[in-house]
Amino acid sequence: MRYLILFAIIMLALTEDIKCPVDIDTTVSCTKEYKPVCGYSSEDYQQGTFENSCFACRTKNVIYYKPEPCLVYSVPPDTSTSTNTNSNSSTVSSTNSIYKCDAPKVENPICPEFYKQTCGLFNNNIQCIKAPCGQVFSNECFACANANVDTYFFGDCNELPKEEPNQPSESDYIKCSEPRPEMCTLLYSDTCAFTEFPCYSDSCMKLTGSGCQACSDKSVVGYVQQACSKYQLIYQSNMADDQGKETSDLTNDDTQYQCSLNRPTSCDDVVNEVCASQKCNDTICKKEYSNECQACLDSATTSYSKGKCDAASSGALLGLAFIINLFI
Repeated sequence: MRYLILFAIIMLALTEDIKCPVDIDTTVSCTKEYKPVCGYSSEDYQQGTFENSCFACRTKNVIYYKPEPCLVYSVPPDTSTSTNTNSNSSTVSSTNSIYKCDAPKVENPICPEFYKQTCGLFNNNIQCIKAPCGQVFSNECFACANANVDTYFFGDCNELPKEEPNQPSESDYIKCSEPRPEMCTLLYSDTCAFTEFPCYSDSCMKLTGSGCQACSDKSVVGYVQQACSKYQLIYQSNMADDQGKETSDLTNDDTQYQCSLNRPTSCDDVVNEVCASQKCNDTICKKEYSNECQACLDSATTSYSKGKCDAASSGALLGLAFIINLFI
């Protein structure tokens, strides 16, 4: 009886939850030691069986683990976040986020057998004829085990999430400075580097892993901390808008255009009149320039519209100037 109690205590200790450390030194590689553990998320969902605790704790969403292989599921454990359109359809996560594979690639990965339809997106090693460029896997573990997959999302590959691009502000664009960095960390963050700026072509941009990596290339003049694909969506959308505006009556165009992130340093004398909006104490003033370049050359300009300033605004400004002169 005494031995049975001792054995039960040992087994209980072996299956207790072990929290992952808060700070993990990712510069140190995990060993190949085979001590399978089952990783769990903060919601207590199994995230898969890992080769050892090191691999488990470096995986996205794993908060703690148990020193034993995971149980086999026939359906995803997180059915509360899944949708099922009919009795024969696969259970698919309703999330529309794209995740990056964090776990290191191994030759013989140990993945759980539960099914959670996942689309693994191929990296530049695979060239596809049409988008989306990916392959369906039974879960994210099998997707990320593929050497050609760096990112993934839950669902069918034809349901590629559409990410809304963020228009970078003037402060988002970061110029490279001298001296250039010679060494960079391995921490990855989507960064779009530019060999010239403003940049409206694929030929003048490249995706890098950080601002440090971008500026270590002497051909790069600056960067924004977002993927080039998002930046491309911005300028392609702007170009489409501009083409649509060309067919409209430009004489009545009061659309406000933002100056580029990099202010021009010199301008030509081509006449293509614009009306600039500028900050004047607590209000907005209007001022005419020969072209948009000259408008944006003035640091006081916040935006501009094509054509001359409207007569009402010009008349108001002239009247205000006349009144001020009366008191001078």
